[in-house]
Amino acid sequence: MSRFKKLLVFFAVLLVFLGVVSIYQANKSLPENLNLAGKTHRIPAENIRFLKALSFIDASGNSRVEQEIFDEIFNLIKNARHFILVDMFLFNDFLGYDPRTHRNLSGELTELLIKRKENNPDMKIVFITDPINTLYGSHNLQYLEKLSDAGVEVVLTDLRRLRDSNLVYSPLWRTFFQWFGEGDAGFLPNPFNPSGGGWRCVLT
Repeated sequence: MSRFKKLLVFFAVLLVFLGVVSIYQANKSLPENLNLAGKTHRIPAENIRFLKALSFIDASGNSRVEQEIFDEIFNLIKNARHFILVDMFLFNDFLGYDPRTHRNLSGELTELLIKRKENNPDMKIVFITDPINTLYGSHNLQYLEKLSDAGVEVVLTDLRRLRDSNLVYSPLWRTFFQWFGEGDAGFLPNPFNPSGGGWRCVLT
């Protein structure tokens, strides 16, 4: 068999293998009790308010931001009496290459949760977020460390136990790159943080 045919066979086998990995990771069994459907509760809606988050340039050419959604979240946290559960997907200071100054919502939320825990030591506070905020382990996020040190239960979603959603990227990652770890912050450039991150955030 010629070298060219051997290469064709190699790449054909590799594509089949990657396809099998992709199909399996997209259909594997989920952890028990992860996908639960609760009962339907029909409650009449009253006192409905529309909360907006706007970023715009006003008539004078000034940049304006209105964060009514987060202001309401903060009010709910301030008025909680027994239990606080926060599930926040994006929770970091990464602005990419945007030079504008933005409100430090992650910092505000962190300090508020810490204050509630200090004033109510017996109150259970759980904070759930995605590992993308640590650039998949290559970046230490000070906010999560501060929350944990204050007694807030911090939960990073374990994506390894979930099904893969990106079937183009995931088989390549699982087959070739995951074995090398994430790498240290600053190792490679990426769209989230100009200072750099590990393999996974770059490939994502």
